[in-house]
Amino acid sequence: MRKPVKWSSSSAVSDCANRPLAVATVDAVAFLRHPPLVLQRRNAFLILADDEIPNQMITRRTVSRILVTLGCVVLLVAAALHCLAYLKFSAPAVHVSNLSIALQSVFEVAFLSMAWSWMVLALIVLVVTFGEARLRTPIALICGFAVLIQAVFTVPMLGFFFGNEMIGAASLLIIIGCFLFRGSQVASRLPQVTT
Repeated sequence: MRKPVKWSSSSAVSDCANRPLAVATVDAVAFLRHPPLVLQRRNAFLILADDEIPNQMITRRTVSRILVTLGCVVLLVAAALHCLAYLKFSAPAVHVSNLSIALQSVFEVAFLSMAWSWMVLALIVLVVTFGEARLRTPIALICGFAVLIQAVFTVPMLGFFFGNEMIGAASLLIIIGCFLFRGSQVASRLPQVTT
């Protein structure tokens, strides 16, 4: 601890280090270099800085981001495989079929738009997760449940196959990661301290 400094005009002139102004300047510089635990105030809750968050919350946030990222990667891979499956298997079969040109075009649009929607949903989830958007949890949950609904409703029509299992697993990873991330946000808030 610092000893209190007695102010006198003779000591101010003779000893520069004992001046209160110098001490206050040093304290201000130290405060700017190492701010207190609370940096922001949102909705009457105080939020800890990232470097001051306890390890359990950092681990939970890291695990949630890993799960969401893994779900998005699986969804992007499923979209790429869906496009490749169209080009290699479905397109040649549709073009040699007796379907009219209009129905062939509808089949192509439906097949490729499904892959496009998966890509867009995965990218939206990645952006809101790592962009620290204010509504990141609800947006990511809506995207995850949208993909899960697609997986569930295509099973009765097409049966179980590799594509349904991939998008189902991706949606579950995103949803579980969102719920873990939501828990880490709530745990990182402290009640407001009044002085």
